[in-house]
Amino acid sequence: MGYRVLHDGETEPPFSSDLNREKRNGTYVCAACKTTLFAAATKFDSGSGWPSFYAALPGVSKDEDNVVDKYVNMRAEVRCSSCGGHLVRPVQTCN
Repeated sequence: MGYRVLHDGETEPPFSSDLNREKRNGTYVCAACKTTLFAAATKFDSGSGWPSFYAALPGVSKDEDNVVDKYVNMRAEVRCSSCGGHLVRPVQTCN
């Protein structure tokens, strides 16, 4: 499942990630290239079933070229800025 999420943009089932229960200090990195993406201090429980962060580090970029996500779903896909690995499709448009 991890490969399909990272490389094909699929979504893992909610509440299935071990990262939901991760509480240690530090940073979260891209599983593919190890680029630093999020500080652990910015993680919060959104109740969505997926790890949530209120701030991204420079290693994160928005992909607003996906027409369906941008205009139909009103959201931007979030990817690793170094390798393009899929990170998340937010429920709301990223700002």
